[in-house]
Amino acid sequence: PPTPEIRYTEVEIQSPMLRLRKATSTLDLICVYQVIVLPVEGVSVFDCSLSLAARRSCSGEYVTAELELKDLGVDVNFTLGDRQLYREFYNAPLETGRDYYIILRTLCHWREARKQSCVVWAKARGTSYTTNMSALVTFGSIGALGMMGTLGYCCSWFWKVTFAGQRDFDPYFTDHRKKLFSSAATQPVLCLNLQPATNYTITVTAESTGDTSTVTANTSIPAPPTPEIRYTEVEIQSPMLRLRKATSTLDLICVYQVIVLPVEGVSVFDCSLSLAARRSCSGEYVTAELELKDLGVDVNFTLGDRQLYREFYNAPLETGRDYYIILRTLCHWREARKQSCVVWAKARGTSYTTNMSALVTFGSIGALGMMGTLGYCCSWFWKVARL
Repeated sequence: PPTPEIRYTEVEIQSPMLRLRKATSTLDLICVYQVIVLPVEGVSVFDCSLSLAARRSCSGEYVTAELELKDLGVDVNFTLGDRQLYREFYNAPLETGRDYYIILRTLCHWREARKQSCVVWAKARGTSYTTNMSALVTFGSIGALGMMGTLGYCCSWFWKVTFAGQRDFDPYFTDHRKKLFSSAATQPVLCLNLQPATNYTITVTAESTGDTSTVTANTSIPAPPTPEIRYTEVEIQSPMLRLRKATSTLDLICVYQVIVLPVEGVSVFDCSLSLAARRSCSGEYVTAELELKDLGVDVNFTLGDRQLYREFYNAPLETGRDYYIILRTLCHWREARKQSCVVWAKARGTSYTTNMSALVTFGSIGALGMMGTLGYCCSWFWKVARL
């Protein structure tokens, strides 16, 4: 195949931009450009007909990208080390402290036939020394005349990691990704940045041997984000409260709970506390529960509207008392439960005022109010039959 029009350049190693002008041909449908990285030290000759995979060989040369000619325009720009996949080849950043020749190979396949041509596209400098380049193209081979390293090149292994994630509570959710990386470590470590509350099947393949290992993993749920609210003080008669829902992919397993907390007699509210749809002796109770999957972005809620919200009755607040209104975001998945709380409002039913400050501390909410000398007495009602 004809070689493209290039201009040999020497560039710095940090993501250099290379350019070419594609040669005119009617065979673009069966041809590709392969970008080959060839370390200068320790190599005397590169055979243009050599088969290379998407991994670094012990002698150092590897294919970092493959571009189909049919998808390219006349003028082509290519950035080395941009961490993108080009077909099956991962364009990894070049290692610093070394120099490389960048070889452009034009490769054409048709039936059982294969033909190729090579040209030295650039030299990427990662060291301070210089190496002259001359007479590199001879009889279909490329000679790289450079400084011979005394220690040689240490082999790095290339790995392919594919992972597929699904959620049992969301049939439309999928997370399918693939990562390619290299490491000389005997126990390499890779951060996959997995999604929460997801069941994953993870497959790791050694590119050099083809050995494969598959594991399964379940990720946990994080503390849910709190919605955007504006703390307000309102009158006790059916106050309207507003919020803007936080963006999350876990809405199907999360709810908002509206909790009523009397100001007097309470110093701390534990956000992880289990509450039912009835008033406790200390006074706090859940008055409504809203499923996030049923809500829009902007939500209006009226306290005490006498409606049922799932199993919770939104009863009118008692007059003559002040209340903090706590909004709890609660998420359940399998055996896990996570929550976050925020003070939404204060509903005033008395004439005195109470300052609100430092209510949220380490997942609990403190309500600083007037402390009565006798406290709040829990009253119990009994039906007594007279004899």
